[in-house]
Amino acid sequence: MTLHIDRMTEVEIGDRVHFSPFVYVGCPPLFVKGATARWKDHPNIVRIGDDTKVGSFATIYRDAFIGKNCLIGTGAIIREGVRIGDNCVIGAGVEVSYEVEIGNDVKVMSLSHVTGRSKIGDGSFVGVKVTMSNDRHINLDDYRFPDKDVRGPQIGKKVMVGSGANLVAGITIGDGALIGSGALVTKDVPAGARAMSKAAVATW
Repeated sequence: MTLHIDRMTEVEIGDRVHFSPFVYVGCPPLFVKGATARWKDHPNIVRIGDDTKVGSFATIYRDAFIGKNCLIGTGAIIREGVRIGDNCVIGAGVEVSYEVEIGNDVKVMSLSHVTGRSKIGDGSFVGVKVTMSNDRHINLDDYRFPDKDVRGPQIGKKVMVGSGANLVAGITIGDGALIGSGALVTKDVPAGARAMSKAAVATW
């Protein structure tokens, strides 16, 4: 089995697109009580541009558009409403959650999580195991998903995010900023600025 396409999904595949074994295209979103049934807002269509390669066990949901000459890594998940530009790399095991916008020439390295309603500008780089969140309103006693208030990090153009960084909900990172490895970013970062974690200190 090389490729599974959901029978309810219209799929537009460009020229010279390569699918490795066990790829699922057009997956309908699943939901449970307490979560938002976003699938109702997304058409049953997937578009994949010319010369894109999709690795084994990747899952591409409905209403996902992937540009030309992209690499979607092994086990990557591309959720509903995602827009990925041209010449992008989405590494192995990356989840690009719902309604994310990714520009051209972007690289998101293995095992990172790009949370729902985030944005990554052209030419940006996201290192290995970066995590992002999009919800500042969790109430553990009575949790309800406040969908209208959800907003992931808004990352500008040519931003570098080091491995293991944690970007919290709703922040804006300006063009050309540098986020250090392991940094916890809770506030906006101006264009060209650096947000660095405190280096570990060896003790005896």
